[in-house]
Amino acid sequence: MKISSKLFALTIVFFSLAPVLRAGAYDNAALERAQAGLDCPGADLSGADLSGMDLKERDFTGADFTEARLSGARLDGAKLRGAIFTQAFLFKTSLRGADLRGADLRLAEARQADFTNADLRGAKSERAQMGGAKFLNADLSYCKAKEAALEGVSADYSKWEGAELSFAWLEKAALKHAVFVGADLAGASMRSADLEQANLSKARLSGADLRQARLDEADFSRASLYKTDLREAVIADTVFTDALQEGCRFR
Repeated sequence: MKISSKLFALTIVFFSLAPVLRAGAYDNAALERAQAGLDCPGADLSGADLSGMDLKERDFTGADFTEARLSGARLDGAKLRGAIFTQAFLFKTSLRGADLRGADLRLAEARQADFTNADLRGAKSERAQMGGAKFLNADLSYCKAKEAALEGVSADYSKWEGAELSFAWLEKAALKHAVFVGADLAGASMRSADLEQANLSKARLSGADLRQARLDEADFSRASLYKTDLREAVIADTVFTDALQEGCRFR
């Protein structure tokens, strides 16, 4: 009985440490290749420290950066399709023009990161911290960003067609000319956001908070605005053709 108890205790300790062990279990050879400026497709760099490194134009297709530290790193133009950045540190990381199609950024810390002109189609960023990030002219069509923190992002001319953004936080976001056609923004907070000339046709905005938002010439054609809060929003030449407005609050 004593032996069984000890084995049980050791098993509990092992599994409690398993996440820690995995987080630092990167491939040393892969890290050395990255440091040498070589391509690393499919590399295991989970938990590695790549902070401040110049990784521009590299091929990291399908690489695993889980919990890796990439703050201040430069990944402009890098191939990161299908790469995993779960819980990675991307503070002020530059990813301008990077290919991040299908990448996994769930729970990533990416505040003030630069995704200008990046391709994030189909990327996953649920509950990611991306406040103050730049998404200028970026393509985030069909991305999954439920409950993501995107407050204060600069995302003029960005594309979010069919994106999952329910309960996302987009307060004070710059979204001029952004495209949200068919996007799910139910329960999202977009208070004081600038949506001038944005296209939100067919978008689902049920219960969303757009108080004090700028909506000049924005298009809400056929959008669902059920119980959407538009109090104090700037509405000038805004289009609401065939939009569902039941319970929508304008005053």
